[in-house]
Amino acid sequence: NNEITEWSHDNPNPFEVQSSLFGNSTGIHTVFNDMELTSVSGNGANCNDLSYEEDGYYPYTVSEKLGASLSFEYTVKESGNAYIYLKSSVNDIDSITVTLTDGTVVSQSVDTKPHILDLGHLDAGETVQIYAPLDEGKDGYLYLFGVTLDNESFQKGYEILKSDSLNVSKFDETEIEGTINASADGVLYTSINYDTGWSVYIDGEKASKADIVSIGNDALLGVNITAGEHTVEFKYVPEGLVLGALISITTLCLMILLCIMFKTGYFEFNPQIYVEELDE
Repeated sequence: NNEITEWSHDNPNPFEVQSSLFGNSTGIHTVFNDMELTSVSGNGANCNDLSYEEDGYYPYTVSEKLGASLSFEYTVKESGNAYIYLKSSVNDIDSITVTLTDGTVVSQSVDTKPHILDLGHLDAGETVQIYAPLDEGKDGYLYLFGVTLDNESFQKGYEILKSDSLNVSKFDETEIEGTINASADGVLYTSINYDTGWSVYIDGEKASKADIVSIGNDALLGVNITAGEHTVEFKYVPEGLVLGALISITTLCLMILLCIMFKTGYFEFNPQIYVEELDE
């Protein structure tokens, strides 16, 4: 799908980022269902401003420096595999504890990087309770999102991607080769980080710079491809490597040449000395 070139990862909601990537490549945009936030409370902290709830943005203030915490409760609207994501603005939430309807308790560290936490399959009507202690006791904000996977939509999209996927026959860090039978003209996109050092060859012919596309603001590498069977090769040479190698070889040759010239006496300096005799 050519819409993949319009994908952007500039969004604090990771599920919308993934849904956009999935939707732009398959045409199916309903892969996640949002849970419903049913309760927000605080102990020594206040998170009553829910005006940005649709954006998953929750500002909070802290009244007690020690022992402050926030609690959230979600209700599952659509059955499916459930996930939550939490990111704190000031990194003062070291970990969260999640309690499910059946009593299952899951803990997750979030002190260094935010995480997507897999809660397993949950049925509609079940609840997810999230407890987040605020260790530093500072005012701030957090991003919090809860979703379930629409498995039917996911499977449809998976089959679409599978039918037009590259069958890899060779893979290493600098060269990837495979075959594809594309059902229509479009963009063959990869999980390769976009870099101008990559060259793409389709049926042995090097693709033009215009046909090599960056996806997601230079996040991923893609290439325009026509319908039908093709052999595709990706080859990587770091930008500047060839020029740097030529400069190094030229410098080495000059040094060798200078050494030979010195050894053969080319630069030997033996001027004639004239001595003037003085009359007595």
